[in-house]
Amino acid sequence: MFSRYDVEGLEDRRLLSAAAWAYGAESIFDESPAVEMPVRSGVAAPSVGAVKAAKYADVTGTWKATIKIATSKTPVAGTMTITSQKGAGAVGTFALGPITAGAKLASTAIVGAGRTFSAVLNGKGYYGSISATISGNGNQIVGRWSCNVGGKWQTGTFVMDKVVAKR
Repeated sequence: MFSRYDVEGLEDRRLLSAAAWAYGAESIFDESPAVEMPVRSGVAAPSVGAVKAAKYADVTGTWKATIKIATSKTPVAGTMTITSQKGAGAVGTFALGPITAGAKLASTAIVGAGRTFSAVLNGKGYYGSISATISGNGNQIVGRWSCNVGGKWQTGTFVMDKVVAKR
């Protein structure tokens, strides 16, 4: 037997209630009369507690990119240098081949608490964007990109590896 539960809007968190409708095995769309459910008054919803500040992956430094265009088999090289980062905001220079229409430009990026990375790369005559995920160790960014140059869209994928200084 299937049941559907409709929960009332919670005006007061102490007055939780629900109504259930029982459905026969022949069809889940045939409604039967409502079944009464016991209501426990005076029960409050559990407290959520304090939310900890999110930790953002550190993306500062130089990154070497391998960029693939959806319509080509030949990858293109590129670089990204993030010069500063404060929380979710990162600033740097981007020279990402087809993603930046062959240009090198200064822009910002957003680093999400869930290890996401995104940027909008705007320049004269083009509009590019990237959406990616940062690896668990913070040394690789993998994602998708798109760029509109003169009304013509290009899309593809990329992998960026952090350049680690040798000691």
